[in-house]
Amino acid sequence: MKFFVTTFVAGLMVLCSAASANADTLTTLFAGGNSGSFGGAVYFDLEVGSLDVIIQSLESHLGDVSGTAFSDYQVYTRVGGYSGFEVGIGNWDFQTAGSGVSNGTGVPTNVSLDSVFTLSANTLYGVALVADPAVQHIYTNGDGNNQNYSDGNISLELGSATNLPFDDSAGLFSPRVWNGSITYNPVPEPGSILLLGMAAVGLVVRRKR
Repeated sequence: MKFFVTTFVAGLMVLCSAASANADTLTTLFAGGNSGSFGGAVYFDLEVGSLDVIIQSLESHLGDVSGTAFSDYQVYTRVGGYSGFEVGIGNWDFQTAGSGVSNGTGVPTNVSLDSVFTLSANTLYGVALVADPAVQHIYTNGDGNNQNYSDGNISLELGSATNLPFDDSAGLFSPRVWNGSITYNPVPEPGSILLLGMAAVGLVVRRKR
């Protein structure tokens, strides 16, 4: 019995580790063409499919000088979408901050997040990305054909921008397409993990005999 339990737990750990290693990435575009102010914000909708997702990291198109270090790239979300809520930080939930070194205009920059966070299945979120004051978002004007991206687990609808975070006194610009990538892990359903774990344990027990 002890052997069975130990093997079962080990099997689940292996399966969970494999699931977390299989990260997916959804990319919008890196065409540029327009930009916000240093420290400005971009907003867009992210809809999660049938599985929870764990957001692991971001890439963003940041300018202007290659080699510029930043440490306070902020990520906010709100349930229900972004439109109409660009003004007022009280509408948003802070998730995490990120850091990195800008690669400059025309090249994706990795944003290393301080912590991962989970978005729930079957939920529409508004996402706000606030650039560190040392860098600016390089984005693309929306044209009706370049604003939607999906991969089966998450879908994006972009978006808008403000030169001041959560403040449209300097203008609200829409549509604007955030140039970037989101890397995430889909979370397997508990029932699927259990079935796979039992199958793995069965194979181990069979080999042991």
